[in-house]
Amino acid sequence: MGRPRKAGAQRTDRRKPTKKLTAPSDAVKVPSLPQADEWTSTGTWSKPVVAWWQDIHRSPMAGEFTESDLHGLYVAANYLNEALNPRNAAAERLKLGQAWERAIKAYGLTPNARENLKWSISQAEQAEQRTKDLRAKKQTTEPAAAVNADIIALYEAQG
Repeated sequence: MGRPRKAGAQRTDRRKPTKKLTAPSDAVKVPSLPQADEWTSTGTWSKPVVAWWQDIHRSPMAGEFTESDLHGLYVAANYLNEALNPRNAAAERLKLGQAWERAIKAYGLTPNARENLKWSISQAEQAEQRTKDLRAKKQTTEPAAAVNADIIALYEAQG
C-alpha cells in the first residue's frame, strides 16, 4: 500500500526538465543603463550598480532576458542604487534593498530563483571556474612548497 503522496507532488517523470544555461560569449553586447537623471534621485548610477549591470548581462541568465525584461531590470538597478545611497534613511535603504532582492529573484538572478525556474548553469562553466580557482591557489602555494622541499633536502642531507 505504501505512504500516501504529498498533496501537489509530481512523479519524477512528469516534472519539468531542467534547462541548462550557458554563459554568453565574451563579445556579448551589454545594453546600456538608461539616463540616470530619469531613474535615480542622485542623477548618477553608482559604481556597484554599473558593475552589477555588466555582470548580469554577462551571466548565463542573460540569454533568458527579453527586450521587455530590460524595464524591470532598470527598476532593479534603481532599487540597488537607492539602497546604496547614504543620503537615504536606514529604514528606507533596507526597504529598497529588499525590493531589489525581490526584483532579482523574479529574473532568476539568485541560486534559489534558478532552481525554482528549473535553470542550471552549464557544468562546463563551473569546471572552468574550479580550474581557475585551483590554478590561483597553486600559484599562492608554490613558494611554500619550494620552502618545504628545501627543508626536506636539509633533513635528508643531515641523515
